Amino acid sequence: MSSSEEQQLRQRIFDICSSENCDSINFNIEGTTITGVGLRSVAKLVASDKIHIKVEKQDKDAGASYDPKKNSLSFPTVNFGLNLFEKSLIVHECTHALIDVNKSKTLTVIDELCAYTAQFTYLQPLISAGLFRVDPDESSIFLAANIVAGHVMAGTNLNIMPAATDVNNLRYAIYLAPLYKDLNKYRNDYSLTDGV
Repeated sequence: MSSSEEQQLRQRIFDICSSENCDSINFNIEGTTITGVGLRSVAKLVASDKIHIKVEKQDKDAGASYDPKKNSLSFPTVNFGLNLFEKSLIVHECTHALIDVNKSKTLTVIDELCAYTAQFTYLQPLISAGLFRVDPDESSIFLAANIVAGHVMAGTNLNIMPAATDVNNLRYAIYLAPLYKDLNKYRNDYSLTDGV
């Protein structure tokens, strides 16, 4: 990746995490708080290269990733984040980075719950405007995350958190997904969150 391409990708991440859609992200799931302000702080760390970016092949079924040991976001292409779904994946991975930055002692499944909730909260205004659609044939994780995110959007101004039943539906959708098969085995494991 050339330095110009890297800078464009950093700027794209900054713009997405500083967007109005990210500003609407404000929730707490089982003690882990995710906010638009927090995602904006991650964007600044990406811009200053305190959180690194790499372009490399991703694991099967993963669109992008965050490595807390290396403080590094990883994407499959240098042009990642040009379509709406890829932009939401950037929000997802930056949520993992935010949990790392905050050194939150968070169960790995809660880390994923927060990342999917932030991803689909980012998408909510686009779904409402008819610019993005969650297909009923899509992953059950997407369907469950969309429901939790809808509650986040409805309750943001009232400081209402997502319903426990909906959060649990998302939790079990994650446990059942092949991508997270190890999470089901190690339900009491915590994410590595050593800060940036």
